Amino acid sequence: PNYTDAHYQLGLVQREVGDNAAALASFNQALEINPNLAVVYLERGHVKQHMGDMDGAMADWQLATLNDASLSERVPKIAKPDRLAAVKDLLQEALQPIEVSIKQQGKTLKISLKRQVGNGISYFSLPTQIRDLLLPLELSDITKFTLIGYVGDVRSPEWEQSYDLYKDQPCPPSHWPTALAAIVTFPPVGVTALLYASQVKRFYQQGQYPDALRASRAVRRLSLVGTGTMCLLASLPLGYTAIQAIQNEPAPPVRTARAIDYDFIQ
Repeated sequence: PNYTDAHYQLGLVQREVGDNAAALASFNQALEINPNLAVVYLERGHVKQHMGDMDGAMADWQLATLNDASLSERVPKIAKPDRLAAVKDLLQEALQPIEVSIKQQGKTLKISLKRQVGNGISYFSLPTQIRDLLLPLELSDITKFTLIGYVGDVRSPEWEQSYDLYKDQPCPPSHWPTALAAIVTFPPVGVTALLYASQVKRFYQQGQYPDALRASRAVRRLSLVGTGTMCLLASLPLGYTAIQAIQNEPAPPVRTARAIDYDFIQ
């Protein structure tokens, strides 16, 4: 029941054979277990598109590309959501009535803010607020952001400063004990878990915090899969033994009705 990839793969097969309702249920179950799987949002968007729910499809494709920019090539071009536009809308909603515009240059997100005279803004607390909005998006291709503040129609900015998006974020846990336990319970999965565990700190030191976070989560998921698979394999012999015992149990004697001697009763 908690094997995410099984629900995802089942959904792919169901979509392939045209059973969109069943595929939607499978993808929903996968995301209920792990709501961070970008590729599942992508596939669920395809299903919703075929079911006529274009708004739902757009929302899922947006979530997919926000969490994994590489998936943008797999979104239909006729309905591809603008990833930066989605980030802009998020910031605009949080910073109203300040006008927000953004532009990506390399790994830096340039955020231009325009306030009207009389609308105050704290440039000292604002970076923390923006960081809190951007961190859950896990934008792998953005590591810094620059705030540029303007007042009214004045061309020269009143504020311009760059910030590290992942500043002071602790290194995600590598879950070495969990990975080693997976080696014992189910070696094929445990080996992969160890490989991910070895990448967590390396990604973090290279400034790739989202990748380090995903690697850390992968270790936990793989360990759960290994434990679940081992429990399943261990239960198979017990189930087989129980079935054999039931099949070999002697049948109870069959009782037949006896004829009534009416002469004796009289």
